[in-house]
Amino acid sequence: SKENLFKYKLCVTKSKVLSGSFGFFLELNEKRTQLRRKPQLIASVLPQFNENTFNFNKVHADEVLFILQYDGMFVSFLINNSPLTMNHCLICPDVEKNQPQILTQKSLEFSLDLLDKLGNRYYRIGYNSPGALASVNHLHLHLMLIQRDLYVDTANLKELCTSIYMLEDKYPTCGLCLIAWDTDCVQQVSGKVFQLVNFLCIRGIPHNIFITRGFFEGKECKRILIFPRDNRYLVRDKELSGFGIAFCELSTYIP
Repeated sequence: SKENLFKYKLCVTKSKVLSGSFGFFLELNEKRTQLRRKPQLIASVLPQFNENTFNFNKVHADEVLFILQYDGMFVSFLINNSPLTMNHCLICPDVEKNQPQILTQKSLEFSLDLLDKLGNRYYRIGYNSPGALASVNHLHLHLMLIQRDLYVDTANLKELCTSIYMLEDKYPTCGLCLIAWDTDCVQQVSGKVFQLVNFLCIRGIPHNIFITRGFFEGKECKRILIFPRDNRYLVRDKELSGFGIAFCELSTYIP
């Protein structure tokens, strides 16, 4: 049955908003910690693809929801068999090309375009690089429906240069933020994001990305948040407790 494709049935038993000015939102999903697929060991920010480890060519055909064609790229939407939220799925560009978990400009462009077309501002897209809690070394992003406002949607920013900002120092996370208006050219925006991501990759800096619809200067926009991680703590093995810091947690959603 379709239900057997999942490691567990999504069951959030408790939720809580922490007191304070940042509104950390916590959900208790015990089965994910206990039953999710064991993450891979990924020892580099720029790994080679390894066909002998788990990859998305090996998923059951029923795990593929649908495939979209986008500017010559075939994008597979897969179930996440260890879901965090309702409608949590994986965006997997050109699966058969066997691309490692290194973000491409075309996958960024597709993701930004997708958020525009979905028409619901509570859909978010996230990405974890190798060394920043990526669990599979095969290019993918996460599409999630988080039906609440998060602090990163409206957090105050300080400008570094045109359309590139930093979260103000008062916030609990340190990150860059690019502002994209609906009138902006998606290719130009994705190109600017990709330049920053490529800069981090070349220097071996793990990173997490969170794309959300939010507000800036009173107007609705897309916020593309990039969280560089300290490469001294490059995560080579996730033999950790059930709590890891990835794109969700850095955005104050802690499932």
